[in-house]
Amino acid sequence: MARATCFRCDWVGEADGEACPRCGTAWYRPGPSSPTGPSRTGPLVGPSDAASPVPSEPPPRRSGYLPASQRGDPGGTDGRRPAPRGAPFAAFVALAAILTGGLWWFLRAHEVPPGAGDGAPPPPSGRLVYVAGDPGGQRLWTWDPRTGTVTEGPRVEDEVVQLVSAQGALAGWLGVTSRDPDGVLEAAVLRAQTPEADPVHLRFADRVAWGPNGASVVTASLGSASGGCYSSLRVVRERLDGSPDEEVLGRAPFCGEAPTLGQTLAATYLTWERRRGTGIFFVGNGVPHQVLDGWSLISASPTSDLLVRPAGGTPAGAALFWRGAVRPDRYRGPNGGEVVVDRILAWTISADAALVVANADDREGIYLLDTTPGGDRVARYVGILREPVSATAAFDGSLFVAMQGRLMAWTEGRLVEMDLPSGAPRPSGPIAWMPG
Repeated sequence: MARATCFRCDWVGEADGEACPRCGTAWYRPGPSSPTGPSRTGPLVGPSDAASPVPSEPPPRRSGYLPASQRGDPGGTDGRRPAPRGAPFAAFVALAAILTGGLWWFLRAHEVPPGAGDGAPPPPSGRLVYVAGDPGGQRLWTWDPRTGTVTEGPRVEDEVVQLVSAQGALAGWLGVTSRDPDGVLEAAVLRAQTPEADPVHLRFADRVAWGPNGASVVTASLGSASGGCYSSLRVVRERLDGSPDEEVLGRAPFCGEAPTLGQTLAATYLTWERRRGTGIFFVGNGVPHQVLDGWSLISASPTSDLLVRPAGGTPAGAALFWRGAVRPDRYRGPNGGEVVVDRILAWTISADAALVVANADDREGIYLLDTTPGGDRVARYVGILREPVSATAAFDGSLFVAMQGRLMAWTEGRLVEMDLPSGAPRPSGPIAWMPG
């Protein structure tokens, strides 16, 4: 048994074989002219082996081959190509390369092709229903982004002011709010989007608000006005599943104004403007209960969070109020200025954000508001405002925006223009996302 040294892994010890027992590399064998003795650069072994002599020859080249004079076959007379010192390691590298290449080929063969557009993600599963044409001659059209087809839908006589997916009642139903030339609103439901389908009338009213997923609609009807009062106020909630109508508030007379109305899963909210002040009220058991004094309702989210503004507009601004909050949490522009919300365009499906038309830091445009309790209250600029504009939310979190006949999607923090088929009518009014 001879003393041996491995320069590849720095192993030193006694061994009988022709290769290092640790890494398999062929031994270093000094030739006849190679002197032995202490290394000029100091010991390369641990303290326990400090007394062992270490050859002073330089380490082998990084190619992994030894010179012929040091391989035990100086002339190479046996006719065989000498095996490299790193043969096991080289074999491992080759095997890893083969496996990696195979994995890369498999993934490339099975990867999903990118969606249409400049890096735009594939569109969600569903259909977009939009209004085309002018009031008095408007028609609904349905666009399927996955097939790229547009189909003609029913005609609506009066001006369409809102479309809502009524899947909370039945898949494929569509809630429609329209306004006649006298300003009276009609809530109706379309049970199909075929050209010959007729809206099923629900109720005429002065105010209309749809509940989450269009499962219900709440309307407010004001009687004749005289001296700052109306002869009556009747607030009715109607569920589209066939349940009986529910009168949630009836007052006669009703003094003041009720400019905004909101409906959540189980609660109805309204703004009541009167001589002694303005406030937001929750309607329950036929009685209005004040929720906020000095504020007006902009919109109620499906989860009962309230987007509000100061009554009278002084001080200006918008805020979020949720159940359990001490006071409304005010929004700020990117530069710290007030955010004055004109109207809401759409809530996200999870109600964690709202797309609004607003002015922030004296810059008018479309903004995205974080509506999570305790969330970020800095309004996020989405894009320039060009009327008419409308929006809707898809079930994957995307927001679709129709503006001046163009259709765009807000997804992953950017607006991506969507291409309708050549010859398809352009959007001119509200839009709604229909899942499925």
